[in-house]
Amino acid sequence: MKSVLIPIASVACTWAAADAGALAEANTGLGLAREGKYELAIPHYRAAVKVDPHLSDIYLNLGLAYLKLERFPEAATAFEKAAKADRTRSTSFERCLPRTRIRRPSQALTFLGDAEMHLEAEKAAEEHLRRALSPDANIRLAQLDLGTLLAGRNDYDGAASHFREAIRMDSKKPDAHYRLGRLLRSMGYEQEADAEFAKVEDLAKEEPQAPLIALPGIERKQVP
Repeated sequence: MKSVLIPIASVACTWAAADAGALAEANTGLGLAREGKYELAIPHYRAAVKVDPHLSDIYLNLGLAYLKLERFPEAATAFEKAAKADRTRSTSFERCLPRTRIRRPSQALTFLGDAEMHLEAEKAAEEHLRRALSPDANIRLAQLDLGTLLAGRNDYDGAASHFREAIRMDSKKPDAHYRLGRLLRSMGYEQEADAEFAKVEDLAKEEPQAPLIALPGIERKQVP
């Protein structure tokens, strides 16, 4: 599974009104997750959202920890709650960064769709992934996952379109090049496929250790 670092631009905004106890639990969980201790991080995330159930960032981190442990049903539940927490956030809180208000639900829907793909719930996955793609929140993982779904249905043109969009969004990551290369090879385009695989070899790097959202008090892990 690909590890993902979610860039959240409005950390200070997100936590402006957060409960101090919830914040402490969340940062403890985040520190443990950075060390790869996902099982130990989960209780702290759960304690944080028990104090404040509207903290969508923590539900996202909780879901990502479950994904890392391949506990897909629990991951899907956490991402559903993340999307719901975004919808129920107070009006005064939402006004601080409208851009983030749009993007966060798309992140939750993207990871929900990703978890549902692991659960082979393709219809639900496609619905959530397509909802995640809006003019204001074009999520790269949603493009990758939709491409994979369409490739599995032999909709090669549709799949290639999503993989190419993922490459357009970040051409320095090898995963979309690899998936596009496999797709092109299955379509009989050997030369084009070889070109994509060559890019994979050039771009492949060690994956970041953990899929995390940065929170106050914890320095964001940089993707190598």
